[in-house]
Amino acid sequence: MILSKKYRLLFYCHQFYPQNSGYSNAFLKLITSIIKYHNNISIDVVTLYPLGSKRELDIKRVRVFRIKKPTNLKFARYFLNPYFVAKNIDKIYKNGNYDLLFVETFDDIIMLSSLSKYTIKKTVVRIHATYETEYRFFFSDIFHRIDRLFATYFAKKLKYIASTNSYHIGFFKKYYLRDNPKLISEKSYFVIPNSSEISDSLSKTSKSLWNTKDKIRLITVGRMNKGGMRQKGMGDLFDAFVVLKNRCPETLDKFEMIVIGDGEYKKNFKKIVKDNSLDFINFVDSVSHDDLLNLLKTADVSILASRFEGLSMFAVESLATSNVVLFSKTGGLIDLVDNNGYFFEPEDVNAIADAIEKVSGLSKKKINLLKKNSRELFDDKFNETIVVNKFYSMLNKVVG
Repeated sequence: MILSKKYRLLFYCHQFYPQNSGYSNAFLKLITSIIKYHNNISIDVVTLYPLGSKRELDIKRVRVFRIKKPTNLKFARYFLNPYFVAKNIDKIYKNGNYDLLFVETFDDIIMLSSLSKYTIKKTVVRIHATYETEYRFFFSDIFHRIDRLFATYFAKKLKYIASTNSYHIGFFKKYYLRDNPKLISEKSYFVIPNSSEISDSLSKTSKSLWNTKDKIRLITVGRMNKGGMRQKGMGDLFDAFVVLKNRCPETLDKFEMIVIGDGEYKKNFKKIVKDNSLDFINFVDSVSHDDLLNLLKTADVSILASRFEGLSMFAVESLATSNVVLFSKTGGLIDLVDNNGYFFEPEDVNAIADAIEKVSGLSKKKINLLKKNSRELFDDKFNETIVVNKFYSMLNKVVG
């Protein structure tokens, strides 16, 4: 696409390449997609994430600034590091004559609150959820209370708010702006979803982790630490398998499952698996992003039992790779189930068990139809051209 007006954009990505996370993969995917379709745009990225032994990205019209944190002292780093980053962003933004600052996530609210008025005028912040939303407003520890104070203060100053999903635009209006009609009307809102790679080919270097061919292949990912227990509902998922084991053990014989994730609660889940003879479940600590996509391409069903969730990259990638989906009805996941699987209510162990049991009773033909519907839903809502067009529409409205 050849366009006359040129734009210089500055992105702030707190997590970025070479990190392998849903956040960093989502950020990099958006940037590479914009560059791919709009040769009138150049993007510079500011990140704190170190390059380590990896080579820097080599993408035309993309440049990366990696800032080193000034301190690792526990209390000082909470306030000093974000302020230091903000002042560096102010300097880069002003000297670079950028048209827009696009901040990926509301996580670093101290940094955002430390930006200058000059920078904030053309700043868009995109909500990716959980830490920016439910964690910040529903948890009562001291750090979240401090975050809430900064967040509600900064929200009044910010004019442009984006999110990966419409649910968290509504969340922002309700909790950040306290449903104040005047404040709500003064802002502009944009939904810019995550997208995913959609190649149907498998990497030749990827080793299959599946052990069977004739069973329904079920896959999930999630942190197995304290945060994961609070948000990802991993405990609810394993409790649902115990319910099924006691209710109808023959149902579980139809599945093979891979659970990807790590954390201090993993040994507890392994004990549940052992004590209840849930032998169809296999644990994997971590995989590369390419290997995860390959696993999804060869899976049948993706399940997320999240208690609250944004527009999960794993969930979007599950659609892109044609998986039947079993998702809790919360946050950005609400946009991802439409004749391609089943919802269940968050924290409802019996409802999770019922959804799994439904899938076990489906014919191969029906499973393939639901898989096809997932890919079509991805193509209709989340393919990269749609996401880039939404971004470009936002850019035109903010910058002109």
